[in-house]
Amino acid sequence: KGWRGSRSNGAARRGYSGGSKKVSKGGGSVGEGKKIEEVEVEVDSQTHIPVLLDEVINSFKSARINRKKDSSDLVFVDCTFGRGGHSQALLNTFPNCKIVAIDVDSNAFTQPRSQQIIKENPARIIPVHGWYGDIHKILHRLEIPKVNGILLDLGISSPHVQNPEYGLSFRLNGPLNMKLGQINPNLDGVLHRKAKFATTADIIVNEYGQDKIEEILFKLGQEKKAKKIAAAIIRERMTGLRIKTTQHLVDVIYSVTGSGFKKPGKGSAHQGLNLNIDPATKTFQALRMYVNREIQQIRLVLAQSEQLLKVGGRLSVISFHSLEDREVKNFMWYCSGKRKEYFGGARSEDEGESESGGEGSMELVTRNALSASKKELEENVRSRSAKL
Repeated sequence: KGWRGSRSNGAARRGYSGGSKKVSKGGGSVGEGKKIEEVEVEVDSQTHIPVLLDEVINSFKSARINRKKDSSDLVFVDCTFGRGGHSQALLNTFPNCKIVAIDVDSNAFTQPRSQQIIKENPARIIPVHGWYGDIHKILHRLEIPKVNGILLDLGISSPHVQNPEYGLSFRLNGPLNMKLGQINPNLDGVLHRKAKFATTADIIVNEYGQDKIEEILFKLGQEKKAKKIAAAIIRERMTGLRIKTTQHLVDVIYSVTGSGFKKPGKGSAHQGLNLNIDPATKTFQALRMYVNREIQQIRLVLAQSEQLLKVGGRLSVISFHSLEDREVKNFMWYCSGKRKEYFGGARSEDEGESESGGEGSMELVTRNALSASKKELEENVRSRSAKL
């Protein structure tokens, strides 16, 4: 009881879901039968605190979109709706604006808090189940050519980690899934887009070659022991056992790293905090990011945002770890004219001239990324890694 949040990267970023759920917590060593312990997790749906909320709202308020007194023609896209905290604040700040609320997980729209926001603003919120990398297709389908603001709150939320069916937690035993784009067939009033990717963590771990697994863990998880962990996974497969659960995979990882928690290293965003890091963190992060093509999705939505924003529009992105942060920085530097190349290729001639004129199509609003204030860090420890 009183779930504290996973230690995984981004485990508790965008709030908690309501109600309580019985979940399995596995134990035992590799290959042995697991003793399953029933644990009841109680979560208060009202404890959700949107990260960097004041900074996000101020960024939209300071934009040229706010120079008009009438906000009836303002359209924003919340690419990661979650529990609707940022969208609710935008609705309150711009009384007549409209919001396209996108979330890759259709279950986000079934939570009490998000349902309440949608029901209270039926004419102002358009809920869309889909990938934010498809933002252009989504807006085209809605016959919205351009928008005034785009917001991304990257990563996963604590409800994803709390629900063992997603297979994202190394503390709660569940199937080795990790797919975020799941469809709730009983959800009405939500525009759906088909699931994009069929790969699961189960397929990667049990069917991919050792070199490919090592590459995934090293590039997406920055796991220094990627080679040894990949070899341990192959050895476990050679015993004839299929790695089907998160606990089984954790046991394999621990056979290489040990089960002891590590203190955040020098230069880490968590340095100096009383926070221990589970040795399975980076492996789970890498598998999740590969399954959901997270880097590709970030690149797609950023590239499309340049064409979808009106002159004076605002792009605000909240990132949580270095891989996300690097993608966002490189793109913004490129669009502001501070960098000539992006993703290894220069701007092509057929992209046309920028609407704003000058050297770049966008202007950097802040010199450096914004971090949580001391007050927010005291009230919401989940904001410690967030950068806007």
